[in-house]
Parts: sequence; structure tokens; C-alpha cells
Amino acid sequence: AFGGKLRARISNEDRQDKRTWDAAGAASEISLAQMSDALDLTDRASGSLHACKFTFRGESTNLREATATLWAEVTGLTWRDRTADTIMIGASLYNRQVQVEQLFVKQRNNQFTLSGESALPQKWSDWLNPDFHGEIVASINDLGDFARLFGASASDFAGKIDIAGNVNARERKLAGH
Repeated sequence: AFGGKLRARISNEDRQDKRTWDAAGAASEISLAQMSDALDLTDRASGSLHACKFTFRGESTNLREATATLWAEVTGLTWRDRTADTIMIGASLYNRQVQVEQLFVKQRNNQFTLSGESALPQKWSDWLNPDFHGEIVASINDLGDFARLFGASASDFAGKIDIAGNVNARERKLAGH
């Protein structure tokens, strides 16, 4: 699929009024350009989903009771005017907790690593108001270029940042040490 390999096992079980899904799969060397073309995206992406593994077990209508894992590595990402050499994520959902084992972003001379956990929000509107705590390590040598990756204007940011510590987000307020 899309120039690479994709394997998945998906099944479901119906009991009373509930449908429990069980999915597991892996992907490698998936072309983001081919995927963009196939999905007819207006803003084409390029790069590769180098490797990915995922699992999910639960009801699609009740994610709070589901369990899931994801590990993925994207290489050579380009989308709009944004670029990254490598993006890796490892995360799991269990017992209403989202555990981010690692979010790693490498962009030329910039590196950013985040790990931590957050409770799954009670309602969808609470996604904008996360309760998150974790560890952060970053060496950002071109803050403008790094900010552009997340949608900001590069001209609004300049300088370097080195970070090693913890971060907390609660009620739309960010804090840390």
C-alpha cells in the first residue's frame, strides 16, 4: 500500500448492544506523497511512514474504556512550508490514561523530546483543556524554524533554547521547572 507494506488484523465481537473491536497492525515504508495523492489532499505531504505498530481493543463509541498502543516513526516529512527529519511517537491508552512514552522531533539542528501522561478527558470539548504532566528535553538552535513546524510564523521567533525539566498543563495554563 502506498509503496510500502501494511498488515492488519481486525475483528469485532457483538454482544447485546455492544460491538468490541480488536485491531493490531504494522506498516513500513509508506509514502506520504502517494497517500496524499490517493486521498486527494490539497496540501500534499512528502516523506515516509518508516515504521508503525498499533493495537486497539474496545468499543469505538466508548474510548474511555478502550486500550490502545501506537508506535510510529515518520522520516523526511515535508508539508506546506514545514519540514522535519524525524518524528517518533510512542503512546498508549489504558485505564483512561494516555501515556506518552516518547514524542521525539528532529529538525536539522533542533531536537525535542517529550514524555508524560494525561487523563482521558470526560467530554470532547475538554481536549482543548488537557491535564498533562511530563518531562521535556530540547535543544532548539533555530527557534523560528522549529516554530514554523507547528504553524507559527518563523519571523515571530528567534534565538536558541535548551530545556531539561518537567512541564505541567492544567486549565489552559502551562507551568514547569
